[in-house]
Amino acid sequence: MKMKRTAFISGLILTGMAIGFLIGSAVYAGGREPGSAADPLVARSYVDEHMASYVADLEKKVAELSARALQLENALAQLQKQVGLTPIKPGEAVSGSGTGTGSSGNGSSGTGSTGSQTGGFKPGQKLYILPENSAVNLRKGPGTNYEKVGTAVRGSGCEPMTVLSRSGDWFQVKLADGRTGWVAGWLVTAS
Repeated sequence: MKMKRTAFISGLILTGMAIGFLIGSAVYAGGREPGSAADPLVARSYVDEHMASYVADLEKKVAELSARALQLENALAQLQKQVGLTPIKPGEAVSGSGTGTGSSGNGSSGTGSTGSQTGGFKPGQKLYILPENSAVNLRKGPGTNYEKVGTAVRGSGCEPMTVLSRSGDWFQVKLADGRTGWVAGWLVTAS
């Protein structure tokens, strides 16, 4: 009889411990994802681990995009050689820096060509939109990353454009209608 009683008490104790463990786990974590709105408290190590994983994924994507950009620059340089233009040097096609917004690309509208045909810089020099371009974008600064502030359309009274200053392959110009902005040197030609 004493053995049955001991076995019964032992069974109750083990059952109680099992139930306590299950309830304790649910109470401790709340059955919720750490850092969720339901459980906003997380350990710094949890955040650091997730941020490190996120940053590693972003770095991998940047490396892949950089490799793809270099492939595209090489293909562009080959195409430019085929049509007789001075090819860009792969890895150097990134425009100047700035704080404006805008899209990447050569900033042209219509068909365009690359390779500056403006030669040396002279203040007051007159520039014209290349015949193969119907228009060029005017930007706040010398690069496609600057905000577009207007468009100069070939043959619409916007030409000739007078050069005010130069930054790399970009020219700050004043249009015949009085507007000013920056144009890409590879989209215009000197008079």
